[in-house]
Amino acid sequence: MMLNGPTDIALTFVDYLSKENRKARRFEQLTEATLQFIEEIERVAGVPVNLISTRFDWRNIIDRRVW
Repeated sequence: MMLNGPTDIALTFVDYLSKENRKARRFEQLTEATLQFIEEIERVAGVPVNLISTRFDWRNIIDRRVW
């Protein structure tokens, strides 16, 4: 884990969690339940969820990384 542990998580298919997530283009536009789910993943994994796919299209990715 220390040598090859994850640094970021890419979460796909959040539209399966809620159909409303298909409209989201920014992190804040995701449903409250989805935001709580992402917070729980980050808490358990200890790394941030930085890429979030809201639909099956390359243009529907929310990128939270800081460049």
